[in-house]
Amino acid sequence: MITVILTMYNRPRTILQQMECLRAQTVPPTEIWLWKNQSTTNKEQQRYLSEVSRKHPDVKIMDSHHNFKYHGRFAMAQLARTEFVAVIDDDMFPDRKWFENCMASIQIKDGIMGGMGVVLLENEYTPHLKFGWYDQRNDQAERVDICCQSWFFRKKWLQYLWCEEPLSWENGEDIQFSYAAKTYGNINSYVPPHPISDTGLWASDNTIGNEYAVDMNSTWRMDDHLQIRNGICRQYIEKGWKLTRDGK
Repeated sequence: MITVILTMYNRPRTILQQMECLRAQTVPPTEIWLWKNQSTTNKEQQRYLSEVSRKHPDVKIMDSHHNFKYHGRFAMAQLARTEFVAVIDDDMFPDRKWFENCMASIQIKDGIMGGMGVVLLENEYTPHLKFGWYDQRNDQAERVDICCQSWFFRKKWLQYLWCEEPLSWENGEDIQFSYAAKTYGNINSYVPPHPISDTGLWASDNTIGNEYAVDMNSTWRMDDHLQIRNGICRQYIEKGWKLTRDGK
């Protein structure tokens, strides 16, 4: 039913804890795949890959000797044979009912489900509103313009991601996916409920994830991070991207 794709890069130490989170899901994944990008932490990566193979021999590992950055895992996802795919960043620790939450939400709002979501307020990435596990909590599924950090979607929607060449291979795969799904498939993006009253539904256990959301490996710390994302959003909006604020 669900193929999960995890990522290993500069935080290899998070992988075993992520595995524990996946094994504890009330709706367990059918398969777990791991995409490993080449990194300066390669020696540490290999140590953790060995641990994964020993403790979780059913996990399929793509050990890339090149850093394909953010898009590689989505390319790998095209090989999945399940109806649903979940792609999860290396700083996300899905609480035990996260997939249950996604499955229930996608039956009501048939769209990409994200652990974090952004609503654009102007014609660039900033300023924006955020919903999800780390920012503004939501008691019901909220439509957003961009899903971030954790994605749950029907595998057939991956075709839309590749309808256009990425505007940047350095950043913005999340923006591209939501834009392309909306533009070519009229598929909206949502953040499932993240109620304060039931944190088991959350995309990440905030008692763990908060530690990594602000560490030195966080993408948002890159000098040109916002500049690239502002440019991507601006170009997609100029091409006619229908946003939440448009009501379409």
